[in-house]
Amino acid sequence: MTRIALEPYFLHQDQVQSLLGDQRTESARARAARRSDPVAALPYVLASELAEALPALGIGELARCVLEQDLRVGQVIGAELEFAFQRDPDHDAPGFKPVNFTAVLDAGEPVRVAGTFNSARTASSSATGSLAGSRRAYVIGTVTDLAGERIELRPVFIGIRSFVDDNLAAEGLAPGLRVYPSDIGQFSGIDFVSPLTQAELEAVLRVPEDTVKRAFAGLIGESYIPKDWGGERSDLYTSRVFARGRQMSAAWLFKGTGYPRAMDVKALGKNGDQIDRLFTEPAELLVLQHCHQIKPSVVGMMDSYAHDARRPRSYMIIDGADTGRILRSLGLLPVNPAHPLQNQRNGDPMALMSAAEVTSELGEAPERVSQAAEARGTVPRRRPDVLVRRPVSSPPKAQAHSKRPRLDPVLDGQVFEHILGVIRMQARQMEQSPATYAGMGEEDRRQTIVATLNTHYSGRAHAEAFNNQGKTDILIRYEGRNLFICECKFWSGPEGFSKTIDQLFHYVGWRDTKLAIIMFVRQKALTAILSKAKQALAGHTTFVAWENAAGETELRAKVHWPGDQERIVDLNVFFVHTP
Repeated sequence: MTRIALEPYFLHQDQVQSLLGDQRTESARARAARRSDPVAALPYVLASELAEALPALGIGELARCVLEQDLRVGQVIGAELEFAFQRDPDHDAPGFKPVNFTAVLDAGEPVRVAGTFNSARTASSSATGSLAGSRRAYVIGTVTDLAGERIELRPVFIGIRSFVDDNLAAEGLAPGLRVYPSDIGQFSGIDFVSPLTQAELEAVLRVPEDTVKRAFAGLIGESYIPKDWGGERSDLYTSRVFARGRQMSAAWLFKGTGYPRAMDVKALGKNGDQIDRLFTEPAELLVLQHCHQIKPSVVGMMDSYAHDARRPRSYMIIDGADTGRILRSLGLLPVNPAHPLQNQRNGDPMALMSAAEVTSELGEAPERVSQAAEARGTVPRRRPDVLVRRPVSSPPKAQAHSKRPRLDPVLDGQVFEHILGVIRMQARQMEQSPATYAGMGEEDRRQTIVATLNTHYSGRAHAEAFNNQGKTDILIRYEGRNLFICECKFWSGPEGFSKTIDQLFHYVGWRDTKLAIIMFVRQKALTAILSKAKQALAGHTTFVAWENAAGETELRAKVHWPGDQERIVDLNVFFVHTP
């Protein structure tokens, strides 16, 4: 649980006691009386009581009140800003040594925040030095004047505000309300250091918002992706995010190609109300993503909402550069311009047309179309076509007026390797952040992989799909035909592995020739397990020959259909090590 801590530099004891009420004030005085120096301890004990009472007192953040146009004279608010403090000796009086402070709040339009306090009321003699020059501070005060673009405050408290998560502190992790993309367990395999080229930054602006949303959902392992509509509070809600080693709920706001420039508060609706709606979601983490730069004024607004004492939450900013790094890791960054022949039927311009569909559109052979398109740089090489087509049998000669013969879809070898590469990438992310997936069972892990596959293959991947004589774990289908089938299991020994192979063939049909198995390994002795698995596969009745595997934690083999040694099948086995 997150709690607020306050360290006072200035504290007006009478006004703080008025805010706290009699019961809390008496409690604070009793605690101070037990200290060796009750007078010196009282400001700090009062600050502690004030921190505990803030959520109940209903003291809102100034930035949020300005954004919502809900600010009035006499209202008590809190503001954490970069203040400039300056002594005003010309107005000194007995017992009164004034210090003026000013700050600028950017809430779409700059607003000047100003006030004066008596430095004779600082919490300690050393605190005076902390209230000079420019520094970030948290001020609680009463609004005394609203004049145009200026807000006058009479401060009650000036100091440092911290948000402490006792659970994180106990684990030795630095708590803080801002979460960075590198803090997310599911993003652990992504390089957030290497800069993007100018071409890559421009490419981010061409990736549709829906593609970005599905890519992020796939990485997180969220299968339920809502459709956009005018009244939504967020674009994606999930409880599957792991941040700093802890699972938490998160609401996401995506801003895509409809606003291809630096984001300011005005880009987020009237008075920035999209931020306001986002923070009404019952989520622990609020995420703002954009395809371009996100200006400091927007970051400051997110920070102010997150620091609202009535309900402090965490927030994360993902700008165009970090968005590009994530898309690049998934192979979803089209550095070359989008080709007009990309498939628009399913609303996903990132999904390329099949070779046969290109032929139908242009009347050219697929090979010539592909070579010409690649020469022009208009078809991304990293997104190979999902399908090639071949006739099942010799078709009759077509008449000029007849329809072209129907061709069966099969999985091209290059695309089979691409699918395996997507699974391999997700497997490595699991291995790099084992704590993130430690509590996940087979179903949740499978859903994570399926969601990632669907960011590449436009919803064609399914989990727990009926096929042949049972349910297979991962299935990619097209036009009712199976293109790729995969089974997921936890390693339970050589005998269990052999049964998994038998089970896989129980699910597939004679036409299914692209197969995979994902073995999740919790045991530490992975080398011994790989050796036992290799012996088990070599001794299986369907084994034909070894193929070159892509990595040392994979097995690749040719196997044959049970009872038909002429029907050869490609099988790749992944071992995902998450002890």
